[in-house]
This record gives sequence, structure tokens and C-alpha cells, in this order.
Amino acid sequence: MLQVPFDGIWIDMNEPSNFCTGEVCRVRADTAQHKLLGGLRALTAGSSATKPPAASSGYLAQEVAQLLEVTTCHLDCTEAHNGSSSIACPPYAIAHGVKGQKVHHPRALGHRTIAMTAAGVDGELLYNTHNIYGLSEAAATHSALETVLEKRPFILTRSTFPGSGRFAAHWSGDNNATWAGLRQSVHSLLASSMWGMPLAGSDICGFLGNTTEELCARWMSAGAFYTFSRNHNSIFSSAQEPYLWPSVAAAARKALAMKYRLLPHLYIHCRVTSSLAAKLGCGSAVTSAVTTGCTSRAACLGS
Repeated sequence: MLQVPFDGIWIDMNEPSNFCTGEVCRVRADTAQHKLLGGLRALTAGSSATKPPAASSGYLAQEVAQLLEVTTCHLDCTEAHNGSSSIACPPYAIAHGVKGQKVHHPRALGHRTIAMTAAGVDGELLYNTHNIYGLSEAAATHSALETVLEKRPFILTRSTFPGSGRFAAHWSGDNNATWAGLRQSVHSLLASSMWGMPLAGSDICGFLGNTTEELCARWMSAGAFYTFSRNHNSIFSSAQEPYLWPSVAAAARKALAMKYRLLPHLYIHCRVTSSLAAKLGCGSAVTSAVTTGCTSRAACLGS
């Protein structure tokens, strides 16, 4: 592990996500068991600087195809239906996996995750442990890295629970490249601060969909003041690196220059927060950046 230098570990889809929804699953008769492994190997091969530029679009198409292969269930699964299991389908209904729709026929709690009736090595059902899966993984990863690296590690996790802020940073998942997505990122970050996640942020310029020059410029200005700042988007979306637009690059330089001046202050507060469960917020700075394009207004960070 120490032979390959790295700065941190990114734990994704640890809700845990599962593309095979069901309580009982079997390998399909017409599907080779190594099919998923083959898809993963093709993904890791991917596009690289050693491949000729003229072929890059072809390699990208291959990666997209392999990604779809990996995220497709190759098992035959029997999914619980409402009334068939009091654990998989409890008497209360939640909008699980439903976007902007009324819940007439709620899905099982195990939709796109491990079945609630699955048991761990200690016999405890996932119904009782699902919400702490991400927290437990972050804590175990943190402990392992402290042992291996002999210093405080950096871990980024998607799934969190109260207490996760002691072990990992958090980002808000697959957001949309829209103005609404930018606005939502502000209260998402403040909410994370309230439940003890001092190092948090959203995918700058948006993850899903294609951003615009103006949106990305404003988002780079605001996102510089997330405690965790990262421009990141889907393989299916158009490129959004700041240098692609002169106006975005200029906005990013201005905002990030201020962020670098604030790093000592941020570092101290993040360190104290992770140890003492204090609160850290950056609402004033982010709101200013969204509404004014990140002027030289003072940033109020910390308590």
C-alpha cells in the first residue's frame, strides 16, 4: 500500500448502493460470472495520455459502454412487494427512489441497496444497521490509514451519519448543473455543518447535465468557500474545467486566492470541530459569492 503514494481515499456509493434489488438473487443462466470483473478491468484500462488524441472519443465511448455494463444487474432477483415482508415493506411509506412523485405504491426499503432482511456476521439485520453503514466504513478506513500512514488521513465519503465528521469529509452526491443546484449547495453545506460535518461541499459547476459559462463562473466563486472544494462531473456531461472559459478561470483565480489566505483559519477550525464537535459554517462567504460574483467582501468563517 505504501509503494503507491496517495493523498487520501474516496469512498463512494457506500449507502450501500446495489444495482441488484431483491431479497434472493441468483446468477443468470446466460451471464458469465466474470462479466462484471471484465467490465471493471476495461474501465481501469480507460483513456490515458499514452493513447492518441484522435482515438480519445472512441475510448470514451468504450468507457461509457463498460460503465453501463458494470451498473447493470446480472442477477435474477426476487424483490419484496408491499405486504410480503414487514421488514422490507414496513407499514409506513417513504418516497424511497421516487423523484417528485406522490407515493402510491412505495418501493421496498431495499430498493437499490442491500435487502433489509440481509444479516451481518453477528446476525444483525441490515434493517437495524443500514444508516450506520457509511459511518462504520469511514471509521474503519480512518483507523486503517492511521496505522499505515502514521498520520491523520484524508477520507471523503458520500454516506454519512451523526459522528461521521470525526473520520471523513462529505460531499452532497450527484447534484444538477443548474442554478437551483447552486442555491441548494449553500443550505446543503450549512446543514452538514449543523450535524457535525465541518469538511463538506458539493460538486462545483454541477455533476449531472451540462453547465454554462456563467453558471460555472458563479459556482467556482461560491465553491471556493466550501470547506471541501472540488469541480467534478459525470462522464456523460460536457467538460467543465475552469480553464475552458477565460471568465471562469478569472473568477476561480480570484476566489481561490482568497481561499488560500483563509486556509490557516479554516484548518484550525476544522481540526477543533472534528475533535470537539463544534460548528463551522461558511454561509456568509458563499452567499456573497453567489449574489455578487465573489467580491472582496469579508468572509465570516467559523464561530
